[in-house]
Amino acid sequence: MSSEKFSATLSIGDLNDYIAPSQGCVVSFKANSNSNPKPSTSSCSSRLDKSYAGNSAKLGSAIKPLETEPVKISLNDCLACSGCITSSKTVMLEKKSLDEFLSNINKGKAVIVSVSPQSRASLGVAFGLSPLQASLFSYVFKKLTTLFKALGVKAVFDTSCSRDLTLIESCYEFITRYRQCHSTTDKKSKLGLPLISSACPAWINYAEKNLGSYILPNISSVKSPQQIIGAIIKNHICQMLYQRPEDIYHVTVMPCYDKKLEAVRDAFVFQLDAQGEKIVEVDSVLTTVELLDLIKVIFDFFKCMVPSPLSPSSITLSKTFLQAFVLLWLFSPGKWVVADVWTFIDMLPEFDFLQSKSVDFASLEELPLDNLLTNLDDGNLLYGVRGSSGGYAETIFRYAAKNLFGKEIVGPLNFKTIRNPNFQEVTLEVEGETVLKFALCYGLQNLIQVVKKIDSGECEYQFLEIMACPSAGCLNGGGQIKRKPGESVQSLELKYMENVIEADPFENPIIKGLYTEWLDQPGSEKATKYMHTEYHPRVKSRTSQLQDW
Repeated sequence: MSSEKFSATLSIGDLNDYIAPSQGCVVSFKANSNSNPKPSTSSCSSRLDKSYAGNSAKLGSAIKPLETEPVKISLNDCLACSGCITSSKTVMLEKKSLDEFLSNINKGKAVIVSVSPQSRASLGVAFGLSPLQASLFSYVFKKLTTLFKALGVKAVFDTSCSRDLTLIESCYEFITRYRQCHSTTDKKSKLGLPLISSACPAWINYAEKNLGSYILPNISSVKSPQQIIGAIIKNHICQMLYQRPEDIYHVTVMPCYDKKLEAVRDAFVFQLDAQGEKIVEVDSVLTTVELLDLIKVIFDFFKCMVPSPLSPSSITLSKTFLQAFVLLWLFSPGKWVVADVWTFIDMLPEFDFLQSKSVDFASLEELPLDNLLTNLDDGNLLYGVRGSSGGYAETIFRYAAKNLFGKEIVGPLNFKTIRNPNFQEVTLEVEGETVLKFALCYGLQNLIQVVKKIDSGECEYQFLEIMACPSAGCLNGGGQIKRKPGESVQSLELKYMENVIEADPFENPIIKGLYTEWLDQPGSEKATKYMHTEYHPRVKSRTSQLQDW
């Protein structure tokens, strides 16, 4: 493969499958002479001065404005830069933090939160939750719904539903490309395969910046579940909620920091008319670990502010709990009204919990789930698909086997490990001939080998599920909660698989309704407009080299 198709500073040795977002930004920048960089937000609980823990009278003095102007790098700047593949937690990601999430609740926006199944699994394991007769996903999701709605969130949705729509569109896209490639002798038309998954923003970012235009036509045009649920909410569901799209603030909870970069892509910004306000599909992204930080700080602060046992003299203090918490969080005085403060208080056990020395997430009650964009069974449990990264290869493989070759596959697919556990393949044979060959490619070290074969025309796969994160892909994302010593990602993956209530995406009644009421059918003009996107090579800047790798 020609070397000019790769960055001059990026070689195979640099692709080290590093996923923790802790490396500093490699772009040199300086603040104004009177400014200092804003401190790291890696530990949200550090925002609370312990000296004020037990004395509410000192709240006023605890609220101090920043004395210096922080250096900020917007996500658009970060996306345009080619300095690193994964994002850096030490860089202040402007407008995509917990601060903005809490601020927009205060502004009176209709805040909607969409939670990924990988994040729910990570939270469930981190809190040691093991419900006996209920899906872990549903158990965690109901408690998150309680927490978010107590803060004033209007609705909490499940991205498994939008993932089903992603899978359906991807199935139709694959069938279309396969038939096109096998119905022509034109060499150029045959370049549509392999089809490569597009749900991983780190992979997309890398492909656009380093692989050139030769690889981009092979990448699926279907948006990721994050962006699809954003498109649904801002273009369709908003009408059911009697809200204008510009009045909705949509937040997602994701296992990956690079989802923040995906959310600010220009392709995911639209206008209702030429003079109208620019609207983004996803306004803000919280990683799983950021959500955990928020939960810990809320619970810790609650224990500091509410005496136990409760007495009449503590009622006023209790009612101002969330108000005081947010003021401390934002470091700025002002009016703050949180919806249903008493609802939040009443959802906690009366006394014992308030004296607990650790976060007891299990103590939260479980509110009913919002079923507008959440697929539930008769027992109010969440449906899903197998696959720690969305099940793209498995779902498309089964669909292609049935619709192209009339083969109904029953039971689990037989994925075979090829080079290492992060590279697996599955094949379909008809009359002794291999007719389908798909692969799971997790981690950048495996990716480079596949890219070489695609460039040389020697790739034997028709579909590639590519994820930048190794060992379970999205479930092992850089934004997930750090595992305890001795705990492997395989244990998290096992817990994830054990709690999946499998369902065929094509039988999802919510998705069927979306096609009937709005999108017409898979691959239609409307579906292409709202559910698909395009990718383009990005120009590398001289100031953003991988000098620190």
